[in-house]
Amino acid sequence: MSSIWALLFLALSSVPYSFESEKVTMTLDSTSVVVEGEYTFRNLTDERVEAYLYYPFPLDSADYPDEIIVEEADFNFTPRGIKLNFTIEPEGRKTIRVRYVQKLKSAYARYILRSTRSWVQPLKEAYFKVSMPSVWKKIHISIPLDEVEISNGERTFSGTFSDFMPESDLIVRWSYGGIDESAEDQNRQ
Repeated sequence: MSSIWALLFLALSSVPYSFESEKVTMTLDSTSVVVEGEYTFRNLTDERVEAYLYYPFPLDSADYPDEIIVEEADFNFTPRGIKLNFTIEPEGRKTIRVRYVQKLKSAYARYILRSTRSWVQPLKEAYFKVSMPSVWKKIHISIPLDEVEISNGERTFSGTFSDFMPESDLIVRWSYGGIDESAEDQNRQ
């Protein structure tokens, strides 16, 4: 597996565009996760660029997506993700939107962040929002999402990061059941 990452690193270190920011929302219920992401890329040249990107899905925590919607890019299916291709105008920016729905295998969901490391430089900005039923307890989120809101039966955690280079994927674990007032404290541990 490490040789694949090494090849990806070599390929991406010479691309004429950069991955600048991402905005990701995960909405969880007892059977599925809906992921909605906006990904912004910048053309580093004064020529039109054909951009390509592999977008992996986490298949340890959930099944292959039942539904995949991509805006502002064409895509092809692969066994573990999708390949996106899109055009970026000279010295321009392009925002790609991806939405997918996966059936969960257990009280665990994962969003792949580590692939960001292959771009060699941190994202200028990353925003993450995770929403779930407010009755879930023993919630653990692998990155510090310090904004917490409970409204209309839903608990939402969110956070914005600058110069973001993830050390791990975004992992969410929980238990079903009654409201646990310490859930916000557990998120910060």
